[in-house]
Amino acid sequence: MKLHGLLLLACLTPALNATPLIGILNYTGELRVSTVGGVTTIDFLPSVVITGDVLAGQFSNTGDFSGFNGLTSTQRAGNTVDISSATTFPIANFLDFNNSGIVTLDTMVLSLVGLAPSAAQVGCPAGLAVNESCQPVAGSVFTLTRDATGTSARISGLVTVTQGGDTVNGTLNLTAQFLETPDVIAAAGFTASGTPLTTFSASVNTTGAEIPEPGTYVLSMLGIAGLFAARRFQRN
Repeated sequence: MKLHGLLLLACLTPALNATPLIGILNYTGELRVSTVGGVTTIDFLPSVVITGDVLAGQFSNTGDFSGFNGLTSTQRAGNTVDISSATTFPIANFLDFNNSGIVTLDTMVLSLVGLAPSAAQVGCPAGLAVNESCQPVAGSVFTLTRDATGTSARISGLVTVTQGGDTVNGTLNLTAQFLETPDVIAAAGFTASGTPLTTFSASVNTTGAEIPEPGTYVLSMLGIAGLFAARRFQRN
């Protein structure tokens, strides 16, 4: 069965104040990708060891995000919003931390402006060599890379970070690690059970690095093609 999605590109310029909020925020969590009723979803699932969907400060944070360092797991816990093929961008309150008990962190909210389509080769056949990358179909936001232990799945996006009255742009890079090969992961995203549950690590960078133009991102609507793929790939 073929599943078709729609990618609409739009131009959106988030507010950018000449104020702080400069640094790198690192967080972790768990996810699964599945297709139910024709809708493909990146499901961010709560970790079994913390309260909430994500955990900041598992790795060192820098700059204005360093307040997460040294906190307890509960204080570093936050909530994030699932992304599906019916998602409309931007996603307000995509990620928020409201459990720390520290005012400056509890008022910090990240909104997801859009996701960037992969630039890897189209199609994920069986037998990819280590370090070879693919996207399930043209327009997918996933880059799947064969590695020594299975598959590294990466997505990139553009976010805005708001704390108090300050809002800045940031780039999001999220990587999940699967034990299966890219062709198996690409196909599994089209089943109700979905891909295996796996952990991910993500980094939001607001250090002033060059931000891609918003027009290069999927900003208005994310179709099935912009998640795992626009159609099922059969394994050889």
